[in-house]
Amino acid sequence: KYKNYINIYKGIEVGYQKYLKDEINNIINKYAFDFVLCSTHTVDKINVPNPMFFEGYSKEEAYRKYFTSILETVSEFKNFDTYGHLDYIVRYGNYENNKVVYKDYKDVLDALLKTIIDSGKGIELNTSGIRYNLEAMHPNKNILQRYKELGGEIITLGSDSHQAKDVCKDFYQAYDMLEFLDYKYVCMFKERTPVYISIEKSREGIVAWWTEGIIIGSAILLQYIIELVNYLFYDKLQA
Repeated sequence: KYKNYINIYKGIEVGYQKYLKDEINNIINKYAFDFVLCSTHTVDKINVPNPMFFEGYSKEEAYRKYFTSILETVSEFKNFDTYGHLDYIVRYGNYENNKVVYKDYKDVLDALLKTIIDSGKGIELNTSGIRYNLEAMHPNKNILQRYKELGGEIITLGSDSHQAKDVCKDFYQAYDMLEFLDYKYVCMFKERTPVYISIEKSREGIVAWWTEGIIIGSAILLQYIIELVNYLFYDKLQA
């Protein structure tokens, strides 16, 4: 009934771990995904939300371990389009102040951002930090600004919507932030190729209108991936 009006694009989020690299590549290459989001949820087989990840580390040591893991990932793994929630770790640290201060991690953050840019990839602006009362999106404004200063242009939006009610949640705040930092476009992906959509156009009802019909912002199609990754890799992730 709606085939001439609605285009549905396929996306996947992969929680990268080095020892699963071949299997992750096999899954990505097996299916005709339009968009692949890569994220870090686990470092050295320990889930970041697990308090064990932080045991024995100062805040700086734990955060550096996390960002170094992302740097290693983007250096060795290229089969993705954008990197998700770069400062995800701030959700889980049990410190007086969990905020990532850019200057404290400038060396590793610049290195991973440059690697992402030089590889022709992008980053996700994930609005869930607002919903989780973190007072910032992922990544925070200073990291987002630095990405632009280094030449980064590819930005996708995500709401980490594990529930239907959170799809596109707080996207208007994301648009405001991007415009404040002088970004002009957000991206969706079609056949692994970025399509640049003006922020003004993307604001129109959150769902962006395009010449061939309705384009559903690529990031909002990814809400099912956690279930998929858990289904495929659960036993190995717990090993």
